[in-house]
Amino acid sequence: MTLRWFDNDAFWQTFYSTMFGADSFAQARKECPQLLALAGIDTPKILDLACGPGRHAVPLAAMGLDVTGVDLSRFLLQRAKAYAKNMGVDVDWRHEDMRHHQRQGHYDLILNLFSSFGYFDDWNDNQMVLDQACTNLADNGVLILDVRGKEQILRDLAPVHAQEFEEDPLLGYVLYQRPTLIYDLSRLHNEWTLVAPDDSIYRHTYSHDIYTAQELKMMLRHAGFTEVDAYGDLNGSPYDLDAERLILVARR
Repeated sequence: MTLRWFDNDAFWQTFYSTMFGADSFAQARKECPQLLALAGIDTPKILDLACGPGRHAVPLAAMGLDVTGVDLSRFLLQRAKAYAKNMGVDVDWRHEDMRHHQRQGHYDLILNLFSSFGYFDDWNDNQMVLDQACTNLADNGVLILDVRGKEQILRDLAPVHAQEFEEDPLLGYVLYQRPTLIYDLSRLHNEWTLVAPDDSIYRHTYSHDIYTAQELKMMLRHAGFTEVDAYGDLNGSPYDLDAERLILVARR
């Protein structure tokens, strides 16, 4: 059986440090109060859907909130559990496919962050993620979806991008990215090549669907959300051509 890129732990293990450096954890801690303010919900029960190494789930739990973290990668969940143990907090970790996590009406706030949406090849499977999220929310519950919008991707797309790392544990490594838009500009395909100082090479590819704000709004309304707003950041700035992120706040 061929593994999909997102449930192949070799991918996460190889590129973990390129995606989840110390700065990304510090940034996530700063974002947690912003997420709660944007949701406008006090002391919620929270689901971090595709929680990864727990960058947001753990500091939210440290704030005294009831947090569940769901991810398909056993490797990332191991990292998340270690982070929670180090911080002395409890999180309900679940190894599950995000399409199938079912706790009807249980959560007040569901988070899907860091472009963790659109992974599935079939549009209907990606829609299922939103459908199930709406079902899992209590009345007046909120979903916050954080991606890079198609507008930003088209604006910033370059045929090759190189990043050289100057701090441990990747000192001397260079990451090359070769993004390509496929399927009528609906999906981003990217080849990552990590070159070590000893000239060892690690290569993986991934792809995921990309969306405009309007496309995601339509999918969220189809899922049953009654109010959907788009922002350019977690401070609630307008979503425009200068935005770096696309933040959707959908209310049930």
